[in-house]
Amino acid sequence: MNTLSDSWKTYLKTIGRYDQDSDSYNLTGLIPARDDPYGTSSMSVQISRNGTHVSIKNRYNHTVSNPDNTLDSNLDNVAYGLRQAVFSLVGREDLMDKTEVALAKGYIADNNGGIHAYKYEENNVYYGEYEYISNGVVSTIDRGKYYMISPQIYVPISQEGDEIRLGYRKFDYEIKDSLFVELRQQYDKREYIRWLGLSMVNVDRDIRILHESSKIEGKEKDSHLVKLRQEYAKRDYDNKRKVAIEYLRESFEFSYKGYNEIAEHIRWREPASIEQSLLKRGSQEANDSLLTKEEFGELFEAKMLEWQESGVLDYVVERIITHGELHTLVARPNVTVSAKSLISLANIFAKNLGYDAIIDDGKRSIFEEPRTDEELAQLSGFNPDEGAVIFSLIPNKYNADLGYDTVERQVQILDSLKRQSPNLKYKVPSVLDALTFWQTLKATGQFNGPDIDERSKIRHFNLILSPGRPRVPYSHFYGCTRIRGLSISYVECADYARLSVG
Repeated sequence: MNTLSDSWKTYLKTIGRYDQDSDSYNLTGLIPARDDPYGTSSMSVQISRNGTHVSIKNRYNHTVSNPDNTLDSNLDNVAYGLRQAVFSLVGREDLMDKTEVALAKGYIADNNGGIHAYKYEENNVYYGEYEYISNGVVSTIDRGKYYMISPQIYVPISQEGDEIRLGYRKFDYEIKDSLFVELRQQYDKREYIRWLGLSMVNVDRDIRILHESSKIEGKEKDSHLVKLRQEYAKRDYDNKRKVAIEYLRESFEFSYKGYNEIAEHIRWREPASIEQSLLKRGSQEANDSLLTKEEFGELFEAKMLEWQESGVLDYVVERIITHGELHTLVARPNVTVSAKSLISLANIFAKNLGYDAIIDDGKRSIFEEPRTDEELAQLSGFNPDEGAVIFSLIPNKYNADLGYDTVERQVQILDSLKRQSPNLKYKVPSVLDALTFWQTLKATGQFNGPDIDERSKIRHFNLILSPGRPRVPYSHFYGCTRIRGLSISYVECADYARLSVG
């Protein structure tokens, strides 16, 4: 913890994450907070020319709730005396007479001292019910003339005249085929994939609110308004579904690269496994054992049809809208490999990125201990009922349903999810899945950034390997100086995990 700054140490002590006996700080499960040292390391202040509107804006922007009310928008909370100094500088000494009230989450003050509830903020505009506040100025929508479909969409009750669109909804947000063509022409494949991914996971809050309100039964008595909300929500949903399918189809090439990187290494290291599981039907040539791109494509198209019929694609779109999750198409060779080969794959991946891999913190690896055939099959994810390759969709976020919990509890939750939706084929990604997942992210240029740890780490909570104090495998990447290629997680400890579908 020597890398922690003094401000972070003070903050962690304040929120109860410092243990005096061990002189250590607990960072497990720590999430961004509006007033933490990172959020307050860079702030901007907005002061109205007239009225009483004052807003201190946070560095996190939309990562945290209510970022524009940092430190309760009181300059003296930054440094005592700063309030008077700034107000005098800008010629607003009259604001010194303003009574400071700490506003609760979801409330904003206007220029006249009024307080308004709002649903969300976008570009410094606060959207509520039949009103929006910009720079402390309140604009209202006539309740007697319009239906409020969402905070940004209002439809005339009389069905005469134009609907009102505010903020994001002012623009034609529907994704056009011509835009797809233009982006393909302007950008290389990686940039296009990145754009498609961002266009999905950056779901505007108005879309999310409308999606949620359209599913609430019995709360809204006006049946016509209910129908309108459902129609508008379906339009948003259909747009996201179109982009999601486009994203998966365009990801095909990178999933094949990920598959090929893994399969090529296994082929030369463990030819016996390849003979059993990777050989194409009817082929006896070792050098012809890997799937061609055309064969891979036929399997992918069959899987896409299956996912559309089983509801997997609908699940993916639902998670995009409700959780901002982006699922990566992963194609893993359906093989059983040795523990040594898994370690080798982790080391090769790390070296190609210029890092050193760590296996079990440098201790004797639980992967190298004698493993049964069943354990090796689980580590590899081998399924004798599947073909040469197994397709799955792995999210870029921890699974919210599993939460931050122990292995025992996460196993229970997984069993419940499987019973509720057997068609989704929930699975804990295997270690070989994780390594293929990493190779696929690398192929798309997405294996980088400060949040790669959250996007790539997989806790294999379905497989307890070691006796004594039970542990489960942990495919874990740190975005710093080294890769913890294959690690362990104690079963009694709470942690995050993720699930694949498909």
